[in-house]
Amino acid sequence: MGALLYQAGYYMGNELYPGRESNPLGFFECEEVNTINEEILSRYDSRPNSQYIFSQERKYSPFNPMNGQRWLTHIADNIQIIPCDKSNIESRISELIINAKKNSPIAFKDPRFNYTLEIWDKYLKKDTLIICMYREPTKTIESILKMTKYDNHLSNFYIDSVLAYQLWYNSYNYFVYTLTKKIKKEIIFINYTKLLNKSILPTLSEMIGVKLDIKNILPELDRCTGINFNPPKYIIDTYKKLDELSQKYYKI
Repeated sequence: MGALLYQAGYYMGNELYPGRESNPLGFFECEEVNTINEEILSRYDSRPNSQYIFSQERKYSPFNPMNGQRWLTHIADNIQIIPCDKSNIESRISELIINAKKNSPIAFKDPRFNYTLEIWDKYLKKDTLIICMYREPTKTIESILKMTKYDNHLSNFYIDSVLAYQLWYNSYNYFVYTLTKKIKKEIIFINYTKLLNKSILPTLSEMIGVKLDIKNILPELDRCTGINFNPPKYIIDTYKKLDELSQKYYKI
């Protein structure tokens, strides 16, 4: 999706992160946006969970991430992400968001938006379209575990498949059951598989008013098999809910 919007002329930030072993084409994310969301989420860092023993090599985890790792942070079910209660911090975040969106048109990408979008919402135009991308949970977990193996910024980060499933669940449940009730903008849910088979493109092109180039969709980049994990029922139920929300957009 990032490549499609970038090639269509959307501003996605200065100096987008380059490709790495885990994502050869790049992430279409920028440090400016990631840093804003990191600062918002830093107030919700948990403490290390006693059931996990962390080594010196991997002393960080979803319970105590370092800067740059909070896209894998653990946010408990009862936590609500709210604006800062300290006016100077809230003013700083407000200034950073306003500065980040001064270009037009924008298309910012960051998995942290599943938690922070409500804070950004009041700075976005009324006709802003929110795109919630998701993929089969097993493939997501496989991708996360590959990143912790190959990406330097996660070399000191501990996560296993059980934790990764919990993070996937927490993130999408917060978006579906909390943020969709608070965000008063149009939201479209897109299954990554439907993006690869191009069935979503007619609707998406119509909604944003820009014809998207299908040449930028490369199915061979979906290198995760998802065959090594057996997701628990609550994960499957959430995935089905996301698919249910996405169905009205597909034109095959």
